[in-house]
Amino acid sequence: MSTLTLTLLMPLVTIISVVGMGLFALRCWLRAKIATRQRSELEATRAALAETENYFRQVIDHAPVTVTFRDLEGRYKVANPLLLKWLDLEADDLIGRRITDVFPQPLASDLVAYDEAVISARRPLPDEREVSYPDGRKRHMMGMSFPAFDEGGEVIGVGTIGVDISDLKAAERRIEQSQRMEAVGQLTGGVSHDFNNLLTVVRGSLELLSDDVADKPDAARRLAMALKAVDRGSDLTQRLLSFARQQNLRPSSDDIGKAVGHVSDLLRRTLRGDIALSVELADDIPPIMIDEAQLDSAIVNLAMNAQEAMPDGGTLVIKAWCDWQREDLCIALKDTGLGIRSDLLDRVCEPFFTTKTFGEGAGLGLSMAYGFAKQSGGALAIDSEPGRGTTVTLRFPVRQRQRVVGHGVVIDQDRTGPLNILLVEDDPEVRAMTADMVRLLGHNVVSAETGAEALELFEDWRPRADLVLTDWILPGGVSGPRIVEGLRAIETELPAIVMSGYTEDAQGRVGELPRDVVFLAKPFSRDQLSEAIDLAVAAGVQPLAAMTV
Repeated sequence: MSTLTLTLLMPLVTIISVVGMGLFALRCWLRAKIATRQRSELEATRAALAETENYFRQVIDHAPVTVTFRDLEGRYKVANPLLLKWLDLEADDLIGRRITDVFPQPLASDLVAYDEAVISARRPLPDEREVSYPDGRKRHMMGMSFPAFDEGGEVIGVGTIGVDISDLKAAERRIEQSQRMEAVGQLTGGVSHDFNNLLTVVRGSLELLSDDVADKPDAARRLAMALKAVDRGSDLTQRLLSFARQQNLRPSSDDIGKAVGHVSDLLRRTLRGDIALSVELADDIPPIMIDEAQLDSAIVNLAMNAQEAMPDGGTLVIKAWCDWQREDLCIALKDTGLGIRSDLLDRVCEPFFTTKTFGEGAGLGLSMAYGFAKQSGGALAIDSEPGRGTTVTLRFPVRQRQRVVGHGVVIDQDRTGPLNILLVEDDPEVRAMTADMVRLLGHNVVSAETGAEALELFEDWRPRADLVLTDWILPGGVSGPRIVEGLRAIETELPAIVMSGYTEDAQGRVGELPRDVVFLAKPFSRDQLSEAIDLAVAAGVQPLAAMTV
């Protein structure tokens, strides 16, 4: 190669070398730039993953549910703090252990079988069971277990989310118990209606027979025993109606402090000597509208129950105070007796339920108190535990809307002699017996079975009826009060008596009767019927209690 050629090529070689070195430098710079960006992106990705993992961890750690994951051999890989708390374990004590190492049999085998079913089904499966945990609580758990898969679609373990539904189940039981009590109450009310009609016939017939055996001492004695049995049956019916919340309450404004004090004085003379009675009354107890006689009966019944729960003696504390937040007046009876098992608490207010031996009690004390509280617009609550005694709390609303109604009747001062009485009763036996009683009282009577028949008889009877005596519940959809209303459209001042053995009408409805209508509860005696007739035609304004026979 000539010198001239070399001279011409040297600059070109130099330029190529410089360009090559520049390209190399540029490549190195680009590689460094890309590496730096990749590192930044990787760090950002790692930070995002860490942040997401932290969020998931926070959710799992603070969720009000249990969260777990187990591998195919049943070893725990994940467990959140709530489950660890219930199991009374640290994470290191649980992670890596199998189900059979944690839970007792047969629960452990059931849980293992449940996991196997989830793995086999390859889909989520629900579960519900009651579990006793080492923290001392028995929880009703509802869970959902699901399989976890790897990238190849193979199951690698089972995850479970568990929810404590104990409170929900307790609420369901309370609703079911309430519905059952309501159903029993309705059945009780219906049975009591029929029973009262039967007792009305029996009592009336026995009283009619009493005149025939007045000169036969042995027969009169047996008749008196039968009448006493009828009275006991009537009392039993009233107790049943008390449970059914269908007895006729006579509320009045009452000083509860004084009422509790009076019944406490009675209890001091009634309770055994080994029962110490203490009464604690708050200073701010307001008067409320309540039936004092029924309240006294409820407190006495509860106190007698408390005494029987303390066979070796003990203490009974009666407290009364006002819960102003709920606007309730509270009366609690707390004893130091045997207590009530948890499986019996839902049943103790049922009528005739008792833990006493046969013949020692009717099982109506608590049911009567329960019914009275409910009918008064309040509630009854029981807190009890075996060996720690029982507290029964009656709650009554302070702002009662019950009222005492004044009744008055207008009387024809010239009316003398027997009355013409229109009797309306659908039960043929009760109708016949009541008609006989009316006649023995010296009055005339015409009987009707329905409202339509009563209206027809009333219009055709000359002279017209002086008084109508009608049952409350009648066939055809026309009630006794409606019959009175219809007849008074013809005879404005017609005296009236409404009688009933089915005292659903007495759930505050007696006060809805016209001011001069007398309510007569079945079964009734001849004297009570006579008194009702006198009241219906008597002059003056009478309080509701006097107008209810």
